[in-house]
Amino acid sequence: MPRRNQRAEEQGQAVANAAQTLFANIRFMSVDNPVHVLAITSSVPNEGKTFVSMNLASAIAASGASTLLVECDMAARIGVHAQYGIYSVMTGQVSLEQAAMRAPTKNLYFLDAEPHIPNPSNILNSHHFQSFLDNARNRFDYVVFDTPPVTTFVDAAVLGT
Repeated sequence: MPRRNQRAEEQGQAVANAAQTLFANIRFMSVDNPVHVLAITSSVPNEGKTFVSMNLASAIAASGASTLLVECDMAARIGVHAQYGIYSVMTGQVSLEQAAMRAPTKNLYFLDAEPHIPNPSNILNSHHFQSFLDNARNRFDYVVFDTPPVTTFVDAAVLGT
C-alpha cells in the first residue's frame, strides 16, 4: 500500500511540475504584452481541458498570483458547484466577490456556470460579458476560462475573440 501512495504522489508532482512549466512558458511568451486571460479548450470532448485548466490555475495561484478559474463549459461542469455562477454575475444579481468561491489552494478562486443558460454564445459575445471580464481582470492577476470543445460548441471561439 505505501508504494501505491508514493506512486500517486510522484504522479501528482509530475502534473504540478508540468503545469508550472506551462505557466512559465505563458509568462515569457510575450514580455511586452503579458497574457493574463487564458481560454483552455480542446477539439473534442474528453481530451483533458478541464484537467489542464484546473492544474494551470492551481500552478498560477501557487506562484502567488490571484487567480480566477471560470467554468465556461456551460454544457458540462466540473464537480464543485456554487450557489451563484457567471450568469448571476453578468446579470448583476450578485457581485463577482459573492459568486467566486475560494478554493483550497491559496490565491485560487472558482466561478461556476449555472446549468441551462440560454444561448451561451450570445451571452459570451455580449456587453455584459465584456463588463464581467473587465471586472475580473481588475480583481484578479489571472483569469483562466475552461471552455467547451471547439468542434461541439461555438462558445470557445466566441470567447477567444
